[in-house]
Amino acid sequence: MKGIRVVYRKGSSEVEITGDNVNDVKEMIKYIPEIYLELEKTENRLAELKSTLSLIPGFVKYDEDGKPILSVREEFLTSREAIILILKFAENGLKSSEIGEQLSKSGIVSVGYPSRLSEMLREGIVTRNELGNYVLTEKGKIIADEITTRLEEVALR
Repeated sequence: MKGIRVVYRKGSSEVEITGDNVNDVKEMIKYIPEIYLELEKTENRLAELKSTLSLIPGFVKYDEDGKPILSVREEFLTSREAIILILKFAENGLKSSEIGEQLSKSGIVSVGYPSRLSEMLREGIVTRNELGNYVLTEKGKIIADEITTRLEEVALR
């Protein structure tokens, strides 16, 4: 006996139901609205993720641990600016040693980065969160946006 196949399309989604008899297929059809609701939720989450990713400039990549790596030629950034950018794109901030690792992975040599962090802490550019990680203050975020804009302009030339 041949099986029964029903394909239901809505927008960019498609649901296919197959069964050996009409009763099986009729029973499964009841679940189509629920399936489409889940598909719609998933599509919305994907759209949100895509829009978030489009906000991340091309010179920022992420390592296997989800920490930012900069791909900017060293002559375009000071070590302070590199630290600020790394913190801008680090979701929950980073510990001092992690900042050093990300600078190294970015190809930026900065043996004095702990001193830069101390300076920026005193100047109110960075602070520490409840986890003890360094994060940008509002002042630091403004500076980070200015650096990002400058680098994007350089990339367009």
